[in-house]
Amino acid sequence: MIKSLKPAPRFSVEPGFVRSNGDLYALDDIQHVRLRRPWLAVTGAAAAGILALASVFWSELFAHEKAIIVALCAGATAVSARLGRLKLSSLVLDQSDGIIWAEYSALRRLKREIEHALTTRKAKSITSRPATNPEEDTPDG
Repeated sequence: MIKSLKPAPRFSVEPGFVRSNGDLYALDDIQHVRLRRPWLAVTGAAAAGILALASVFWSELFAHEKAIIVALCAGATAVSARLGRLKLSSLVLDQSDGIIWAEYSALRRLKREIEHALTTRKAKSITSRPATNPEEDTPDG
């Protein structure tokens, strides 16, 4: 029987680490996680400008030229909407380090996993601290 090989996940959150495309980041070093679609605004504005310019000459354009303009603008905007950038910020990482480019939906899942790991780590560190109660430090008499 042939088993289908499941591809290894490109991104994963392991105990204490975030693994992505051959890079490994320590969760202890991560202080902030930011997820953006950096090319969506630029591509959307460029597509709107091209369509506005084409609307001036719309009556002079052939049908296939109209179709090409609309398809290119819609395709570029759709591709840029799917592209995302996840930035892991900390004092240890350089500006260029800690940036992961991939599909936006995959990065959104990775961000949720990282935030969950960071909050559980923070909760464990808070509950593992010894209680410092001033009443316990004073002798009974």
